[in-house]
Amino acid sequence: MGPSALDVQRRYAEAGLGLARGHQGPPDHVATELGFMGYLVEKGADASDAEQRAWLRRERAFLRDHIAVWLPAFCQRVKEVSQHPFYTALADLTEAFISWDMGRSEVDHEPQLEGAMR
Repeated sequence: MGPSALDVQRRYAEAGLGLARGHQGPPDHVATELGFMGYLVEKGADASDAEQRAWLRRERAFLRDHIAVWLPAFCQRVKEVSQHPFYTALADLTEAFISWDMGRSEVDHEPQLEGAMR
């Protein structure tokens, strides 16, 4: 495992998670990282106002430091090699959502987050 995979694993642990027993893929697999983002969003949505800020910071940092670093290129590659419109559409949707989420996180400021995660 390289530095990125080790950092991902550390962030999982900081959020109270570990890889499932018998997990075969790397900790920074696309499905695992996107699942972790979903977990961060869910935890933030269920948290008190004070805790929401911490979960949102984790979410933004993970998006910025990991997902936004490699996922756009991954989506482009899927679109280049896919022979099925489902995967091309899924890559387009994923790429658009990550772009939107990155833009949202650049615009949002913590004082505006009182009482709501999203």
